[in-house]
Amino acid sequence: MSVADEIKKLAELLESGAITSVEFEQAKAGVLHGRSAIHTSDVPETKGGIGLPAKIALTTALVVLAFLGFGFFQSHTPQGKQRAEDRLGIEACWNEYKTKARDQATREFIAGACDLMEKNFESTHGRKP
Repeated sequence: MSVADEIKKLAELLESGAITSVEFEQAKAGVLHGRSAIHTSDVPETKGGIGLPAKIALTTALVVLAFLGFGFFQSHTPQGKQRAEDRLGIEACWNEYKTKARDQATREFIAGACDLMEKNFESTHGRKP
């Protein structure tokens, strides 16, 4: 291997992170002084794959994606659409209770209707709105 080839190989090792800049300079000096710097035993083996932080990030992203996908699927079933409509009805009821200036008896009637809608939601859908 020529001197230029050895220095080129050292530069590739430096760029890949296999050796440090100090090791590069030492090996380059050795090559320029007639000593071969590249020995197969000196080159660290590279392992394929990704590191632990990347694995954690990838796993987290996959879990979030699965959760969102399941939620999207659930919200587009007939039952999911009905739950959404029922929640909107309950929200509108409580908004009516809060925004309209009415006498106390009417406000109590509206609050009772909203409470009844929430109980019906819970019994129908098995969860609180």
